[in-house]
Order: sequence, then structure tokens, then C-alpha cells
Amino acid sequence: MDTDAVLGDEWTMARITEEKLAAARAKIGRVRREPGWNSVVTPDTIRHFALGLGDDNPLYWDEAYAARSPCGRITAISTATSPNVVYDVQWITGEVTAVDLEAGNLTLHITTTNQLGETTSRSRATVELPRR
Repeated sequence: MDTDAVLGDEWTMARITEEKLAAARAKIGRVRREPGWNSVVTPDTIRHFALGLGDDNPLYWDEAYAARSPCGRITAISTATSPNVVYDVQWITGEVTAVDLEAGNLTLHITTTNQLGETTSRSRATVELPRR
């Protein structure tokens, strides 16, 4: 894939400046809520996600099999704190909780909730910052 054709070459000229660092620091603790890439859980998104992870459990794609499960229907793969079921709408909330310039990274806490306000997943990511 030719990334220049997709992204252009602007990223090659990006520079970390004190102004940009100050703007990034100002975002620490600010919560941002966005819809997910696939914000509606469908049988197709569940199946593709599971198969993308290499999990061919019929609970994620076989309606007859899933009907006999405790949930009684197809559910999303079990990376969640409560199950995502078909046609749930997901919202992603992210918060930068720390910036470590010495280590060159930041910490991001991510929470996913459904349309009922139930937390369906929690995660933490360490993001490596570009070097000056």
C-alpha cells in the first residue's frame, strides 16, 4: 500500500514544538466521547471481529447455537465487562491521564458504553510519542 497516496506527505514534516506540547498537556484529564468506528453491533461486525482474532466459536456467528447459550442470542466476543449484543450502540470515551516526555509516551484510558449507559469495556493504552 502506498501510504503517501493515502496520507500525503504532511506527516513527514510534522515537528514537536513547545506550543504543541502545551496544547497536548492542556488535554490531560479532558474526557472526549466519540462513536466507535462501527458504532452499531451487528451480527456481521461480531463475526468479522471474532474471525479477525482467529476465534471461530459458533457463539459469534451461528444463531441456532447462540440461542441455546445463557445469553440466548449471538453476543460479541468476550473482551467486554458486560456482553455486547446485536444492535447495541457503542460509545467510546477516551481520557489522556498522563504524559511522560522522558519516556516519550502518554497513557490513555478508554471506556465503552452501550445505549443503556452500561459499561461494556474498559482498557488502558500507552501511546508512544514521536521523537523530536
